[in-house]
Amino acid sequence: MNAKESVKLYKYLVMAETTAANTQVLKFDPENLRLNKRHTKILGTLNKKTTNSMLNDYIVAGMDGIRVFCDDGYETCKRLIDTAREAAVAQSRRIVVSIELRQQRKMFVGPIENDQVMQVKIGDQLQITSKDHIIGKKGIISVKNCTDFPQSLMKRLVFFDMGSICAFIKSVEKDCIHCEIQNEGHIYENSQVSFSGENSGMGVGEGGVSGDDNIKEESDSQLSKDIAFCVQNDVDYIIHSVYEGRQEIIDMKKIIQEETERAVGKPALSGQGEVKIIAKLENEEAIKDIEEILNVADAILIPRGVLGTVLPIEKISWIQKSVIKFCNHAAKPCILASQFLDSMVNNPFPLRAEVTDIHSAVMDGADCLLLNSETTIGRYPLEALKTMHDVCVSAEQHFNYQEFFLEMLTTAKKPMLKVEAVANSCVKSAFNLQSPVIISVTDIGRVSRMISKYKPYSQVIVISTSARLANQSCLSRSLNGLCVNDISNVNMMIIDVLNILREQGDVVENDDIVFVSGVMDAQIKSQFQMKLIQV
Repeated sequence: MNAKESVKLYKYLVMAETTAANTQVLKFDPENLRLNKRHTKILGTLNKKTTNSMLNDYIVAGMDGIRVFCDDGYETCKRLIDTAREAAVAQSRRIVVSIELRQQRKMFVGPIENDQVMQVKIGDQLQITSKDHIIGKKGIISVKNCTDFPQSLMKRLVFFDMGSICAFIKSVEKDCIHCEIQNEGHIYENSQVSFSGENSGMGVGEGGVSGDDNIKEESDSQLSKDIAFCVQNDVDYIIHSVYEGRQEIIDMKKIIQEETERAVGKPALSGQGEVKIIAKLENEEAIKDIEEILNVADAILIPRGVLGTVLPIEKISWIQKSVIKFCNHAAKPCILASQFLDSMVNNPFPLRAEVTDIHSAVMDGADCLLLNSETTIGRYPLEALKTMHDVCVSAEQHFNYQEFFLEMLTTAKKPMLKVEAVANSCVKSAFNLQSPVIISVTDIGRVSRMISKYKPYSQVIVISTSARLANQSCLSRSLNGLCVNDISNVNMMIIDVLNILREQGDVVENDDIVFVSGVMDAQIKSQFQMKLIQV
Protein backbone atom coordinates (compact mmCIF):
# COMPACT_ATOMS: atom_id res chain seq x y z
CA MET A 1 0.00 0.00 0.00
CA ASN A 2 1.50 3.37 -1.01
CA ALA A 3 1.39 6.60 1.00
CA LYS A 4 -1.60 8.05 -0.86
CA GLU A 5 -3.66 4.91 -0.34
CA SER A 6 -2.71 4.91 3.35
CA VAL A 7 -4.01 8.48 3.75
CA LYS A 8 -7.29 7.58 2.05
CA LEU A 9 -7.68 4.50 4.27
CA TYR A 10 -6.96 6.59 7.37
CA LYS A 11 -9.62 9.16 6.37
CA TYR A 12 -12.08 6.35 5.72
CA LEU A 13 -11.46 4.83 9.15
CA VAL A 14 -11.85 8.21 10.86
CA MET A 15 -15.16 8.78 9.11
CA ALA A 16 -16.30 5.25 9.89
CA GLU A 17 -15.84 5.79 13.62
CA THR A 18 -18.84 8.14 13.74
CA THR A 19 -22.16 6.56 14.60
CA ALA A 20 -24.80 5.87 11.98
CA ALA A 21 -26.99 8.59 13.48
CA ASN A 22 -24.22 11.15 13.28
CA THR A 23 -23.43 10.20 9.70
CA GLN A 24 -27.03 10.98 8.75
CA VAL A 25 -26.81 14.45 10.28
CA LEU A 26 -24.00 15.64 8.02
CA LYS A 27 -22.75 14.72 4.58
CA PHE A 28 -19.11 15.65 4.48
CA ASP A 29 -16.33 14.45 2.23
CA PRO A 30 -13.09 16.41 2.79
CA GLU A 31 -11.67 15.12 -0.51
CA ASN A 32 -14.19 17.20 -2.48
CA LEU A 33 -13.79 20.53 -0.67
CA ARG A 34 -11.32 23.26 -1.50
CA LEU A 35 -9.42 24.82 1.38
CA ASN A 36 -7.57 27.75 -0.12
CA LYS A 37 -7.33 30.01 2.93
CA ARG A 38 -6.25 29.66 6.54
CA HIS A 39 -9.10 29.62 9.05
CA THR A 40 -7.06 30.09 12.25
CA LYS A 41 -6.02 33.71 12.73
CA ILE A 42 -2.50 34.99 13.44
CA LEU A 43 -1.74 38.17 15.38
CA GLY A 44 1.72 39.70 15.59
CA THR A 45 3.14 41.77 18.43
CA LEU A 46 4.86 45.01 17.39
CA ASN A 47 7.07 47.51 19.21
CA LYS A 48 9.20 50.62 18.65
CA LYS A 49 11.73 48.67 16.61
CA THR A 50 9.13 47.52 14.08
CA THR A 51 9.74 49.51 10.91
CA ASN A 52 7.04 50.42 8.41
CA SER A 53 8.71 48.17 5.83
CA MET A 54 8.73 45.18 8.21
CA LEU A 55 5.08 45.72 9.09
CA ASN A 56 4.10 45.92 5.43
CA ASP A 57 5.87 42.60 4.83
CA TYR A 58 3.95 41.02 7.74
CA ILE A 59 0.59 42.06 6.31
CA VAL A 60 1.52 40.88 2.81
CA ALA A 61 2.60 37.54 4.31
CA GLY A 62 -0.87 37.07 5.80
CA MET A 63 -0.81 38.45 9.34
CA ASP A 64 -4.44 38.95 10.39
CA GLY A 65 -3.90 41.62 13.01
CA ILE A 66 -1.51 43.43 15.28
CA ARG A 67 -0.94 43.94 18.99
CA VAL A 68 0.79 47.12 20.16
CA PHE A 69 1.49 48.44 23.65
CA CYS A 70 0.48 51.79 25.12
CA ASP A 71 3.80 51.65 27.00
CA ASP A 72 5.56 52.33 23.70
CA GLY A 73 3.91 55.75 23.53
CA TYR A 74 1.02 57.14 21.51
CA GLU A 75 3.22 58.30 18.65
CA THR A 76 4.63 54.80 18.08
CA CYS A 77 1.20 53.20 18.43
CA LYS A 78 -0.36 55.57 15.90
CA ARG A 79 2.47 55.01 13.42
CA LEU A 80 2.10 51.23 13.65
CA ILE A 81 -1.70 51.35 13.45
CA ASP A 82 -1.74 53.65 10.42
CA THR A 83 0.95 51.65 8.61
CA ALA A 84 -0.82 48.35 9.25
CA ARG A 85 -4.12 49.69 7.92
CA GLU A 86 -2.50 51.17 4.82
CA ALA A 87 -0.82 47.84 4.10
CA ALA A 88 -4.12 46.01 4.59
CA VAL A 89 -5.95 48.35 2.20
CA ALA A 90 -3.26 47.73 -0.42
CA GLN A 91 -3.93 43.99 -0.03
CA SER A 92 -7.75 44.45 -0.12
CA ARG A 93 -7.97 42.97 3.36
CA ARG A 94 -9.24 43.92 6.78
CA ILE A 95 -7.10 43.43 9.87
CA VAL A 96 -7.61 43.47 13.63
CA VAL A 97 -5.95 46.29 15.58
CA SER A 98 -5.52 45.62 19.29
CA ILE A 99 -3.78 47.66 21.99
CA GLU A 100 -2.60 46.34 25.34
CA LEU A 101 -3.10 48.95 28.02
CA ARG A 102 -0.40 50.06 30.43
CA GLN A 103 -0.32 47.62 33.30
CA GLN A 104 0.40 49.37 36.60
CA ARG A 105 0.23 46.02 38.38
CA LYS A 106 3.03 44.58 36.26
CA MET A 107 6.71 45.34 36.41
CA PHE A 108 8.84 45.84 33.33
CA VAL A 109 12.56 46.18 32.77
CA GLY A 110 13.59 49.82 32.56
CA PRO A 111 15.90 51.42 29.99
CA ILE A 112 19.10 49.54 29.07
CA GLU A 113 22.11 51.26 27.53
CA ASN A 114 23.32 50.77 23.96
CA ASP A 115 21.16 48.22 22.12
CA GLN A 116 18.40 47.96 24.76
CA VAL A 117 19.53 44.43 25.56
CA MET A 118 21.83 42.90 28.17
CA GLN A 119 23.57 39.55 27.78
CA VAL A 120 23.79 37.43 30.95
CA LYS A 121 25.47 34.14 31.81
CA ILE A 122 25.01 31.48 34.48
CA GLY A 123 26.37 32.71 37.81
CA ASP A 124 26.27 36.43 36.94
CA GLN A 125 25.31 38.66 39.87
CA LEU A 126 22.46 41.06 39.10
CA GLN A 127 21.04 43.93 41.13
CA ILE A 128 17.42 44.90 40.40
CA THR A 129 16.43 48.37 41.60
CA SER A 130 13.04 50.06 41.83
CA LYS A 131 14.67 53.41 40.90
CA ASP A 132 13.40 53.42 37.32
CA HIS A 133 15.55 56.39 36.26
CA ILE A 134 18.67 54.23 36.43
CA ILE A 135 19.95 53.09 33.03
CA GLY A 136 20.61 49.36 32.95
CA LYS A 137 24.11 48.07 32.33
CA LYS A 138 26.14 45.00 33.24
CA GLY A 139 25.29 44.00 36.81
CA ILE A 140 22.30 46.29 37.35
CA ILE A 141 18.87 46.97 35.87
CA SER A 142 15.89 49.02 36.97
CA VAL A 143 12.22 48.03 36.90
CA LYS A 144 9.16 50.19 36.24
CA ASN A 145 5.93 50.18 38.29
CA CYS A 146 7.63 49.17 41.54
CA THR A 147 7.85 51.13 44.81
CA ASP A 148 9.60 48.66 47.11
CA PHE A 149 10.40 44.95 47.41
CA PRO A 150 8.89 42.85 50.25
CA GLN A 151 11.04 40.45 52.28
CA SER A 152 8.75 37.61 51.18
CA LEU A 153 10.71 37.52 47.90
CA MET A 154 13.75 36.06 49.66
CA LYS A 155 14.93 32.78 48.05
CA ARG A 156 12.31 33.03 45.31
CA LEU A 157 12.93 33.13 41.57
CA VAL A 158 12.59 36.21 39.38
CA PHE A 159 11.61 35.69 35.74
CA PHE A 160 12.27 37.95 32.77
CA ASP A 161 10.21 37.79 29.59
CA MET A 162 7.94 34.96 30.78
CA GLY A 163 10.74 32.77 32.04
CA SER A 164 13.28 33.05 29.24
CA ILE A 165 15.76 34.25 31.89
CA CYS A 166 15.58 33.11 35.51
CA ALA A 167 17.48 34.41 38.55
CA PHE A 168 17.61 33.28 42.21
CA ILE A 169 17.00 36.02 44.79
CA LYS A 170 19.78 36.00 47.40
CA SER A 171 18.94 39.13 49.40
CA VAL A 172 16.19 41.75 49.54
CA GLU A 173 16.39 45.44 50.44
CA LYS A 174 13.60 48.00 50.32
CA ASP A 175 14.53 49.44 46.94
CA CYS A 176 16.59 46.63 45.40
CA ILE A 177 17.13 42.88 45.30
CA HIS A 178 20.32 40.95 44.67
CA CYS A 179 20.11 37.79 42.61
CA GLU A 180 22.13 35.23 40.67
CA ILE A 181 21.43 34.40 37.04
CA GLN A 182 20.46 30.74 36.51
CA ASN A 183 20.66 30.46 32.72
CA GLU A 184 22.34 32.11 29.76
CA GLY A 185 20.51 34.51 27.48
CA HIS A 186 19.40 38.13 27.07
CA ILE A 187 17.38 40.58 29.13
CA TYR A 188 15.50 43.07 26.96
CA GLU A 189 14.27 46.56 27.73
CA ASN A 190 10.51 46.61 28.54
CA SER A 191 10.34 42.83 29.01
CA GLN A 192 7.98 41.74 31.79
CA VAL A 193 9.31 40.88 35.25
CA SER A 194 7.53 38.36 37.49
CA PHE A 195 8.26 36.27 40.55
CA SER A 196 7.76 32.60 41.39
CA GLY A 197 4.74 31.84 43.53
CA GLU A 198 1.47 33.57 42.85
CA ASN A 199 1.40 35.11 46.33
CA SER A 200 4.83 36.66 46.06
CA GLY A 201 3.79 39.86 47.80
CA MET A 202 4.06 41.96 44.66
CA GLY A 203 0.41 42.92 44.41
CA VAL A 204 -1.14 46.37 44.52
CA GLY A 205 0.27 48.30 47.47
CA GLU A 206 2.86 45.58 48.18
CA GLY A 207 5.70 46.35 45.85
CA GLY A 208 3.66 46.77 42.70
CA VAL A 209 1.60 49.93 42.41
CA SER A 210 1.74 51.79 45.69
CA GLY A 211 -1.40 51.90 47.78
CA ASP A 212 -1.05 55.69 47.95
CA ASP A 213 -4.31 57.34 46.83
CA ASN A 214 -2.49 59.97 44.76
CA ILE A 215 -0.61 57.31 42.78
CA LYS A 216 -3.81 55.31 42.29
CA GLU A 217 -5.59 58.44 41.05
CA GLU A 218 -2.72 59.08 38.64
CA SER A 219 -2.97 55.47 37.41
CA ASP A 220 -6.73 55.82 36.81
CA SER A 221 -6.15 59.08 34.95
CA GLN A 222 -3.58 57.40 32.69
CA LEU A 223 -6.01 54.54 32.05
CA SER A 224 -8.66 57.00 30.86
CA LYS A 225 -6.12 58.68 28.57
CA ASP A 226 -5.11 55.33 27.09
CA ILE A 227 -8.71 54.35 26.44
CA ALA A 228 -9.43 57.77 24.91
CA PHE A 229 -6.49 57.23 22.54
CA CYS A 230 -7.91 53.82 21.56
CA VAL A 231 -11.36 55.26 20.85
CA GLN A 232 -10.02 58.23 18.88
CA ASN A 233 -7.85 55.99 16.70
CA ASP A 234 -10.61 53.46 15.97
CA VAL A 235 -8.86 50.58 17.71
CA ASP A 236 -10.84 47.35 17.44
CA TYR A 237 -9.89 45.62 20.70
CA ILE A 238 -8.40 46.70 24.01
CA ILE A 239 -6.39 44.01 25.79
CA HIS A 240 -6.85 44.27 29.55
CA SER A 241 -5.17 42.06 32.13
CA VAL A 242 -7.69 40.50 34.51
CA TYR A 243 -6.67 39.53 38.04
CA GLU A 244 -9.79 39.65 40.19
CA GLY A 245 -12.76 38.77 37.99
CA ARG A 246 -15.63 40.09 35.92
CA GLN A 247 -16.03 43.43 37.72
CA GLU A 248 -12.76 44.64 36.20
CA ILE A 249 -14.25 44.15 32.73
CA ILE A 250 -17.53 45.84 33.68
CA ASP A 251 -15.65 48.88 35.02
CA MET A 252 -13.52 49.00 31.88
CA LYS A 253 -16.60 48.96 29.63
CA LYS A 254 -18.04 51.93 31.52
CA ILE A 255 -14.88 53.93 30.83
CA ILE A 256 -14.98 52.93 27.15
CA GLN A 257 -18.62 54.04 26.96
CA GLU A 258 -17.78 57.40 28.54
CA GLU A 259 -14.78 58.03 26.29
CA THR A 260 -16.74 56.99 23.19
CA GLU A 261 -19.55 59.39 24.08
CA ARG A 262 -17.00 62.15 24.68
CA ALA A 263 -15.26 61.46 21.36
CA VAL A 264 -18.29 61.14 19.06
CA GLY A 265 -20.81 63.23 20.99
CA LYS A 266 -23.25 60.40 21.58
CA PRO A 267 -23.26 57.04 23.39
CA ALA A 268 -22.23 53.93 21.47
CA LEU A 269 -25.02 51.45 20.89
CA SER A 270 -24.30 48.11 22.52
CA GLY A 271 -22.76 45.70 20.03
CA GLN A 272 -22.82 48.12 17.12
CA GLY A 273 -19.14 48.68 16.52
CA GLU A 274 -17.88 49.87 19.92
CA VAL A 275 -14.35 49.08 21.07
CA LYS A 276 -14.33 45.57 22.51
CA ILE A 277 -12.34 44.05 25.36
CA ILE A 278 -10.00 41.07 25.27
CA ALA A 279 -9.60 39.71 28.81
CA LYS A 280 -6.04 38.56 29.43
CA LEU A 281 -6.08 35.92 32.17
CA GLU A 282 -3.09 36.65 34.41
CA ASN A 283 -3.53 34.39 37.47
CA GLU A 284 -5.37 31.49 39.04
CA GLU A 285 -8.27 33.65 40.26
CA ALA A 286 -8.99 34.75 36.68
CA ILE A 287 -8.81 31.14 35.44
CA LYS A 288 -11.25 29.97 38.12
CA ASP A 289 -13.64 32.81 37.23
CA ILE A 290 -13.52 32.10 33.49
CA GLU A 291 -17.27 31.50 33.07
CA GLU A 292 -18.17 34.79 34.78
CA ILE A 293 -15.51 36.66 32.83
CA LEU A 294 -16.82 35.20 29.55
CA ASN A 295 -20.24 36.66 30.33
CA VAL A 296 -18.87 40.21 30.09
CA ALA A 297 -15.64 40.01 28.03
CA ASP A 298 -15.67 39.95 24.22
CA ALA A 299 -12.67 37.63 23.82
CA ILE A 300 -10.09 35.80 25.94
CA LEU A 301 -6.29 35.79 25.76
CA ILE A 302 -4.37 32.94 27.41
CA PRO A 303 -0.80 34.15 28.15
CA ARG A 304 0.83 30.78 28.73
CA GLY A 305 4.23 32.30 29.46
CA VAL A 306 2.90 34.50 32.27
CA LEU A 307 0.73 31.73 33.71
CA GLY A 308 3.72 29.39 33.68
CA THR A 309 5.53 31.67 36.12
CA VAL A 310 2.69 31.92 38.66
CA LEU A 311 1.14 28.44 38.37
CA PRO A 312 2.62 24.93 38.38
CA ILE A 313 3.86 24.46 34.83
CA GLU A 314 2.27 21.01 34.53
CA LYS A 315 -1.17 22.65 34.74
CA ILE A 316 -0.73 24.97 31.75
CA SER A 317 -1.69 22.44 29.06
CA TRP A 318 -4.88 21.51 30.91
CA ILE A 319 -5.72 25.20 31.45
CA GLN A 320 -5.19 25.87 27.74
CA LYS A 321 -7.55 23.12 26.64
CA SER A 322 -10.18 23.94 29.27
CA VAL A 323 -10.30 27.69 28.58
CA ILE A 324 -10.46 27.12 24.81
CA LYS A 325 -13.43 24.80 25.35
CA PHE A 326 -15.20 27.36 27.55
CA CYS A 327 -14.66 30.02 24.88
CA ASN A 328 -15.92 27.75 22.11
CA HIS A 329 -19.14 27.02 23.99
CA ALA A 330 -19.63 30.72 24.75
CA ALA A 331 -18.99 31.70 21.09
CA LYS A 332 -16.21 34.08 22.16
CA PRO A 333 -12.83 34.22 20.34
CA CYS A 334 -9.94 32.58 22.17
CA ILE A 335 -6.37 33.81 21.58
CA LEU A 336 -3.45 31.63 22.58
CA ALA A 337 -0.10 33.29 23.22
CA SER A 338 3.54 32.78 24.23
CA GLN A 339 6.53 30.89 22.91
CA PHE A 340 4.97 29.16 19.91
CA LEU A 341 8.12 29.56 17.84
CA ASP A 342 10.55 30.80 20.46
CA SER A 343 13.50 29.01 18.84
CA MET A 344 12.94 31.09 15.69
CA VAL A 345 13.93 34.25 17.56
CA ASN A 346 17.50 33.22 16.75
CA ASN A 347 17.11 30.36 14.24
CA PRO A 348 15.47 30.19 10.79
CA PHE A 349 13.81 26.81 11.49
CA PRO A 350 11.45 25.74 14.30
CA LEU A 351 11.78 22.90 16.76
CA ARG A 352 9.58 19.89 15.99
CA ALA A 353 7.92 20.30 19.40
CA GLU A 354 6.95 23.88 18.49
CA VAL A 355 5.30 22.70 15.29
CA THR A 356 3.36 20.14 17.33
CA ASP A 357 2.33 22.88 19.78
CA ILE A 358 0.80 24.97 16.98
CA HIS A 359 -0.92 21.91 15.52
CA SER A 360 -2.39 21.03 18.93
CA ALA A 361 -3.71 24.57 19.44
CA VAL A 362 -5.57 24.41 16.12
CA MET A 363 -6.97 20.97 16.92
CA ASP A 364 -8.09 22.19 20.37
CA GLY A 365 -10.24 24.83 18.64
CA ALA A 366 -8.28 28.04 19.28
CA ASP A 367 -9.46 30.96 17.15
CA CYS A 368 -6.23 32.90 17.04
CA LEU A 369 -2.50 32.42 17.75
CA LEU A 370 -0.34 35.34 18.89
CA LEU A 371 3.30 35.76 17.96
CA ASN A 372 5.30 37.71 20.54
CA SER A 373 9.11 37.68 20.69
CA GLU A 374 9.17 36.18 17.21
CA THR A 375 8.03 39.50 15.69
CA THR A 376 9.40 41.99 18.25
CA ILE A 377 13.02 40.92 18.82
CA GLY A 378 13.32 37.91 16.50
CA ARG A 379 15.89 37.69 13.73
CA TYR A 380 13.50 35.71 11.49
CA PRO A 381 10.02 37.24 11.95
CA LEU A 382 8.79 36.58 8.40
CA GLU A 383 9.99 32.97 8.52
CA ALA A 384 8.17 32.52 11.85
CA LEU A 385 4.96 33.97 10.40
CA LYS A 386 5.14 31.75 7.32
CA THR A 387 5.89 28.69 9.46
CA MET A 388 2.88 29.34 11.66
CA HIS A 389 0.71 29.84 8.56
CA ASP A 390 1.83 26.55 6.99
CA VAL A 391 1.36 24.55 10.19
CA CYS A 392 -2.12 26.01 10.76
CA VAL A 393 -3.21 25.16 7.22
CA SER A 394 -1.88 21.62 7.60
CA ALA A 395 -3.66 21.14 10.94
CA GLU A 396 -6.94 22.46 9.53
CA GLN A 397 -6.83 19.85 6.79
CA HIS A 398 -6.91 17.17 9.51
CA PHE A 399 -9.39 18.89 11.82
CA ASN A 400 -12.51 16.77 12.35
CA TYR A 401 -15.12 19.41 11.49
CA GLN A 402 -17.99 16.96 11.69
CA GLU A 403 -17.11 15.76 15.16
CA PHE A 404 -16.65 19.31 16.44
CA PHE A 405 -19.99 20.42 14.99
CA LEU A 406 -21.81 17.56 16.66
CA GLU A 407 -20.16 18.24 20.00
CA MET A 408 -21.23 21.89 19.90
CA LEU A 409 -24.72 20.89 18.79
CA THR A 410 -25.32 18.25 21.46
CA THR A 411 -23.89 20.35 24.31
CA ALA A 412 -25.71 23.58 23.42
CA LYS A 413 -28.27 24.80 25.94
CA LYS A 414 -31.89 23.93 25.13
CA PRO A 415 -34.05 25.61 24.11
CA MET A 416 -31.54 27.31 21.86
CA LEU A 417 -31.37 31.00 21.22
CA LYS A 418 -32.82 31.78 17.80
CA VAL A 419 -29.50 33.19 16.63
CA GLU A 420 -27.70 29.95 17.47
CA ALA A 421 -30.38 27.80 15.84
CA VAL A 422 -30.00 29.79 12.62
CA ALA A 423 -26.20 29.70 12.80
CA ASN A 424 -25.87 25.95 13.22
CA SER A 425 -28.43 25.43 10.46
CA CYS A 426 -26.19 27.50 8.18
CA VAL A 427 -23.13 25.43 9.06
CA LYS A 428 -25.05 22.17 8.64
CA SER A 429 -26.32 23.30 5.22
CA ALA A 430 -22.80 24.31 4.21
CA PHE A 431 -21.58 20.83 5.14
CA ASN A 432 -24.36 19.11 3.22
CA LEU A 433 -23.93 21.33 0.14
CA GLN A 434 -20.12 21.37 0.43
CA SER A 435 -20.29 25.15 0.18
CA PRO A 436 -16.93 26.89 -0.08
CA VAL A 437 -18.37 30.10 1.38
CA ILE A 438 -21.00 31.25 3.88
CA ILE A 439 -22.10 34.88 3.57
CA SER A 440 -23.35 36.52 6.78
CA VAL A 441 -24.89 39.99 6.95
CA THR A 442 -24.95 41.40 10.47
CA ASP A 443 -25.35 44.65 12.37
CA ILE A 444 -23.93 43.55 15.74
CA GLY A 445 -22.07 40.36 14.82
CA ARG A 446 -24.15 37.80 16.72
CA VAL A 447 -24.87 35.47 13.81
CA SER A 448 -21.29 35.40 12.55
CA ARG A 449 -19.89 34.68 16.02
CA MET A 450 -22.31 31.79 16.39
CA ILE A 451 -21.34 30.46 12.96
CA SER A 452 -17.69 30.57 14.03
CA LYS A 453 -18.61 28.64 17.19
CA TYR A 454 -19.49 25.63 15.04
CA LYS A 455 -16.16 25.82 13.16
CA PRO A 456 -17.38 25.45 9.54
CA TYR A 457 -15.08 24.13 6.86
CA SER A 458 -16.33 26.97 4.67
CA GLN A 459 -14.86 30.45 4.71
CA VAL A 460 -17.31 32.96 6.23
CA ILE A 461 -17.68 36.44 4.73
CA VAL A 462 -19.07 38.81 7.39
CA ILE A 463 -20.72 41.87 5.84
CA SER A 464 -21.45 44.95 7.93
CA THR A 465 -21.87 48.69 7.50
CA SER A 466 -19.53 49.16 10.47
CA ALA A 467 -15.83 49.11 9.57
CA ARG A 468 -14.89 48.34 13.17
CA LEU A 469 -17.32 45.42 13.34
CA ALA A 470 -15.93 44.04 10.08
CA ASN A 471 -12.43 44.29 11.54
CA GLN A 472 -13.43 42.71 14.84
CA SER A 473 -14.92 39.69 13.11
CA CYS A 474 -11.47 38.87 11.72
CA LEU A 475 -10.38 37.70 15.18
CA SER A 476 -12.71 34.67 15.05
CA ARG A 477 -11.85 31.47 13.26
CA SER A 478 -13.07 31.26 9.64
CA LEU A 479 -14.50 34.81 9.64
CA ASN A 480 -13.47 37.47 7.10
CA GLY A 481 -14.83 41.00 7.42
CA LEU A 482 -16.23 43.09 4.56
CA CYS A 483 -17.51 46.64 5.05
CA VAL A 484 -20.22 48.02 2.74
CA ASN A 485 -22.12 51.32 2.62
CA ASP A 486 -25.62 49.88 2.57
CA ILE A 487 -27.26 46.52 3.35
CA SER A 488 -30.85 47.46 2.50
CA ASN A 489 -30.81 45.89 -1.00
CA VAL A 490 -29.90 42.30 -0.15
CA ASN A 491 -30.11 40.88 -3.67
CA MET A 492 -27.81 43.49 -5.20
CA MET A 493 -25.39 43.07 -2.32
CA ILE A 494 -25.25 39.30 -2.84
CA ILE A 495 -24.51 39.80 -6.55
CA ASP A 496 -21.71 42.27 -5.74
CA VAL A 497 -20.15 40.00 -3.13
CA LEU A 498 -20.32 36.94 -5.38
CA ASN A 499 -18.60 38.92 -8.14
CA ILE A 500 -15.78 39.77 -5.71
CA LEU A 501 -15.50 36.16 -4.58
CA ARG A 502 -15.48 34.95 -8.19
CA GLU A 503 -12.68 37.37 -9.07
CA GLN A 504 -10.64 36.14 -6.10
CA GLY A 505 -11.22 32.53 -7.06
CA ASP A 506 -13.09 31.73 -3.85
CA VAL A 507 -16.14 30.50 -5.77
CA VAL A 508 -16.69 29.08 -9.25
CA GLU A 509 -19.74 28.45 -11.40
CA ASN A 510 -22.31 26.06 -9.88
CA ASP A 511 -20.95 26.40 -6.34
CA ASP A 512 -23.67 26.44 -3.69
CA ILE A 513 -23.45 29.36 -1.25
CA VAL A 514 -25.20 29.70 2.11
CA PHE A 515 -26.47 33.20 2.88
CA VAL A 516 -27.77 34.37 6.26
CA SER A 517 -28.89 37.78 7.45
CA GLY A 518 -29.42 38.78 11.06
CA VAL A 519 -30.37 42.38 11.84
CA MET A 520 -32.13 44.24 14.63
CA ASP A 521 -35.60 45.57 13.87
CA ALA A 522 -37.49 48.16 15.92
CA GLN A 523 -40.77 46.27 15.64
CA ILE A 524 -39.68 42.59 15.60
CA LYS A 525 -36.58 43.00 17.87
CA SER A 526 -34.53 40.74 15.62
CA GLN A 527 -35.09 38.87 12.39
CA PHE A 528 -33.11 36.24 10.51
CA GLN A 529 -33.17 35.20 6.89
CA MET A 530 -31.38 32.25 5.30
CA LYS A 531 -30.94 31.53 1.58
CA LEU A 532 -29.22 28.86 -0.49
CA ILE A 533 -27.73 30.34 -3.66
CA GLN A 534 -26.12 28.69 -6.67
CA VAL A 535 -23.34 30.64 -8.37
